[in-house]
Amino acid sequence: MNNPQAVQSTIKADRLTQAGIATFLIVSILIAYYQIFHFGFIAYDTAAYVTENTKVHAGITLDNVKWAFTTNFFANWHPLTWLSYMLDMELWGLNPTGFHVTNLFFHICNSLLLFGILQKLTSKTWESAFVAGLFALHPMHIESVAWVAERKDMLSTFFFLLAIASYVNYLQRQNLLRYGVILLTFFLGLMSKGMVVTLPAVLLLLDYWPLRRYGFSQQHDHLGKKPVIIVNDSHLSIILEKIPIVILAAFGAGMTILTQQGNLIPLERLPFSTRLATAFTGYLAYIEKTFWPINLAALYPLPGMPPLSETMLAVLVLLIISLLALQWRHSRPWFIIGWLWFLGTLVPVLGLIHVGHQFIADRYTYIPHIGFFIILAWGLSELSNMVFTRNKIFTAVAFTLLMASGIQTWHQLHYWKNDRTLWTRAVEITHDNYIAENNLGSALLQDNLPDEAKKHFICAIQINSRFDTAYFNLGSALANEGKLNEAIQNYQMALSLNPNLFLSQYQIARAYRQNKMSKEAITHFQNALILNPKLGDAYVQLGELYIENKQTNEALEIYKSLKKINPQDKEIPKKISALEKMLKQIKQNQP
Repeated sequence: MNNPQAVQSTIKADRLTQAGIATFLIVSILIAYYQIFHFGFIAYDTAAYVTENTKVHAGITLDNVKWAFTTNFFANWHPLTWLSYMLDMELWGLNPTGFHVTNLFFHICNSLLLFGILQKLTSKTWESAFVAGLFALHPMHIESVAWVAERKDMLSTFFFLLAIASYVNYLQRQNLLRYGVILLTFFLGLMSKGMVVTLPAVLLLLDYWPLRRYGFSQQHDHLGKKPVIIVNDSHLSIILEKIPIVILAAFGAGMTILTQQGNLIPLERLPFSTRLATAFTGYLAYIEKTFWPINLAALYPLPGMPPLSETMLAVLVLLIISLLALQWRHSRPWFIIGWLWFLGTLVPVLGLIHVGHQFIADRYTYIPHIGFFIILAWGLSELSNMVFTRNKIFTAVAFTLLMASGIQTWHQLHYWKNDRTLWTRAVEITHDNYIAENNLGSALLQDNLPDEAKKHFICAIQINSRFDTAYFNLGSALANEGKLNEAIQNYQMALSLNPNLFLSQYQIARAYRQNKMSKEAITHFQNALILNPKLGDAYVQLGELYIENKQTNEALEIYKSLKKINPQDKEIPKKISALEKMLKQIKQNQP
């Protein structure tokens, strides 16, 4: 018989070990990311999400909650992400430290959840700790944590992991309530970011290992204790129970595609052959950066059609690893599960349905890396047992790798302190990166360095002559210097490339007004308001122009329209009253 005291002592020791690991994860994350508390906002995307978003500024109100669930603003449907920003605004105001604290809090939660889930599924404490440690400290995850605009990564992964934990809980005692929790947490994840649509596939992988629901023999697990949870079910029941989860995933995928419609790059501009080749080379780039995370950038530009040699090398590497995984599917099931997790969860962001200007992105590895880290952890454990017959070697190597990751994260994080350092780094380590050139120019313009800024805007245009944003920004730099005719030319060029660019219409109008060309200014202010009927300052300036030109009736109508979109402005009724008096006097003076 087992000694009850010995069992209790073992349980207590295990709990102390797990508490120690959790403490290590929390402390190491705080040390690696400490400097983030002194960082500001990165303007790229964060302006739309937070710093210039009036809905977020207003905090949590009934109208804003309704807006969060119904809007596809910025080509995304993620109501929980919007609500988290609004809550941060309620708590911190427009203080970047508060927003960074929230991101870091969720990163810590995700790391602890990952450790707890793996430890419960496999009973492998140290391997699970190593996976969670790599997840917590790997430099490629900086982008998700340090970039406030990527709050959706933090939230969606949190609910993704909760859904997995709920699934494990359900399998221990199957009932509708526990199954409903799986659906709820998954739906919350989808309402944070659509990338978690791969959850049904991940659950099927976990059914194979470590859950072993397909019924293959326990004797193949030669690395130690058996999994804590073993549920043998028929293959049909395993598939059928996933159907509601798959339906939710289809809904999430549909919402993502629907909201991204305007941003999808058509096949005429990016043929499917190029997308496929880029997907293969993208996988290889992710693997390379996972092992050697040195030259990391906020944006890696699309290279066009990769050379055939690079594509073939990528295909060969992926094929060899896949064949090894297939060969070892029984003896080393963790290998094929980790590999398929990595490959499968990257599928939504490989660019087969392409959105944006990026080739790959560090933030896309936040969930996929879990599979890759499982391979590293269990592989290192097996290797240390085979060669040295003891786990001290595993602990030493794992700790060294975690220390190296933490140090590199601390070093790489420095580039995220502001826009200027971030985009200077991107320009230095990438080629033909017109987005980075433009963003660096914007940062320099913000720092009152117009001459340096213009060089980068011009460089962006030289790389991509159809990049409307760079023309617009160059126009703004020239307008600030009083070179209004040159500014107008660049604004018009931006408008010719993007007829919906209402800010170009607005800035052209302002430049014409400064040049005392009222007729042209009025036309472009009107065009700007057609494109964006909520552009408040355009109403103001157009109203002033009408008054200057003694077009009192038109001015009155403009201010009445402005009152509808900005009812809180107490100055507008005064202007309307003054204009009405003016019109009354004009009528009285008429013969």
